[in-house]
Amino acid sequence: MHTCFLFVGHEFEQHYLSLRLDASGHVDAPIERRTVEEFHLIQKGAQTIVVLPTRLASLHQLALPKLSSSKIRAVIPYALEEQLAESVVRLHFAFRRQLDMDNHFLVAVLDKQWLAELLNHLASQQIVFEDMTLDWFAIKEGEACVHDHQVLIHASTFKGAVGVELIDYSLQEMPMPLKIYTFSNGIPIPHHDAVLMPENSYHWIAQRLLTQSFLNICQGEFSQDSKQRKTRRWFMFAGLAAMTWFLVNLLLKIILLFMLKHHNAQVSTQISDLYHQFFPQSHAVVSPRFRIEQLLKQQSGADALLWRLLEQLAAAAFTDGGATADKALRIQALRYQSNGLMLNLECDDFATLEAFESRLHHQGITVRQLSAAQKGKNVVASLELK
Repeated sequence: MHTCFLFVGHEFEQHYLSLRLDASGHVDAPIERRTVEEFHLIQKGAQTIVVLPTRLASLHQLALPKLSSSKIRAVIPYALEEQLAESVVRLHFAFRRQLDMDNHFLVAVLDKQWLAELLNHLASQQIVFEDMTLDWFAIKEGEACVHDHQVLIHASTFKGAVGVELIDYSLQEMPMPLKIYTFSNGIPIPHHDAVLMPENSYHWIAQRLLTQSFLNICQGEFSQDSKQRKTRRWFMFAGLAAMTWFLVNLLLKIILLFMLKHHNAQVSTQISDLYHQFFPQSHAVVSPRFRIEQLLKQQSGADALLWRLLEQLAAAAFTDGGATADKALRIQALRYQSNGLMLNLECDDFATLEAFESRLHHQGITVRQLSAAQKGKNVVASLELK
């Protein structure tokens, strides 16, 4: 991703000193003063870092016990109060933990009113940014550089910026010699250890900030949640929501498909069992609906015949009161098959059997005697009624 750097001075101007680096750190929009419209153009598709001159801030090292971030923020102003010329209520404190020293913090102190005015000015020009830092964070420990009418110094005993006119005095106070960088666009200094860099100091600062960690000035009450970040988060949330919806929908479809296959398998098993009940000789299920419907139609005709035979049999065998017409006649079994009603009965004598057959004929039933024999004192007979 491209990174846009906006260099801000003490005074707010209508033209903004800015440049842009590509993802590999090469300059693709050189340092120059741009109008708001021109700056917005180079901001497109890039993250933005606002760089403040270190001469507008003071840097302090501070050792504190292990505390939460909120408690550290509350303690820092009063821990540094004796080192500051102004009241702590008029100052803004930004800090970060020093990685190489446990419970030691690097604190940047700026004028709160000036910082608020700067943020309001940027907001009025619709300039959004991701981070705000100091140009001092471009140098490493043991280095110094001449940049923007100031000398940035990073030493164990001093961290910050001094005027160019104080460089000799400041370097004499350093416990170890520093590597000093000067640039083609900077003020030349008569120092034999200075290294003249061919590039512009703003390009060098930006390239260093791109690869080094730095402190974000916008902390606490000045924490920035830019529209760009909000928009990005909304897009990420929308994308995540869409992906979640897609995955949930896909999972539901898979579950429903599995349930449907399982249900279809159960239904197929039930159909097969029912089919083989109707057609036990069949080895395969062929057109079950059609064949069972045909069988039921045939069965409905047979049922009508069965009920007619039963009604006629009841009329011949029983009186209107429900008693047996002939007490000497006892029906043992009924069986319906081949469109006929098979009747097994027992009576006292053959005369009773003949009288019963006569009543059946009178009811319009065709009677065929299958068997009739004397069994002890009684006569056992089998009749077919149609």
